[in-house]
Amino acid sequence: MKLPHYIKITNDTEYGDSKFCGIRLNPEYKNDKGLIAHEYTHIKQWYAGLAAGLVLALFVCLVFGRADYTFYTLTLAPFWKELAYTFIKPCRLFLELQAFAAQISIEPKEHQGAYVRAYAKSLADNYNLSITKEEAEHRLKSRLN
Repeated sequence: MKLPHYIKITNDTEYGDSKFCGIRLNPEYKNDKGLIAHEYTHIKQWYAGLAAGLVLALFVCLVFGRADYTFYTLTLAPFWKELAYTFIKPCRLFLELQAFAAQISIEPKEHQGAYVRAYAKSLADNYNLSITKEEAEHRLKSRLN
């Protein structure tokens, strides 16, 4: 079952990105199944963060019984994944490894090695993760096995 989401084709992104339950794709990549799988993985992560935020709000309500705490927790629920991705490097690495693994798994087995190397370089160079290409490659390979 696919989770509710939308895809917008736009020149406002170089390749593709996702925020909350929406995916934006550059027109050149609108049929790229790997990129769509990558961004859809981020959509699933967003829903998981939303669910965790709602459970946390329920917990806060039951334990503290304060409506103001519950209100603030509920207000933040849609943003948990985005906040964690932005401010917590290990979380960003975990989320991107999941997404790149989904993207690579779409490709035929004989080509996956080249994709692992390319995406490991992207992880090391473009995501402010403070990891080497070799470490990123090792982690990606372990996700695929």
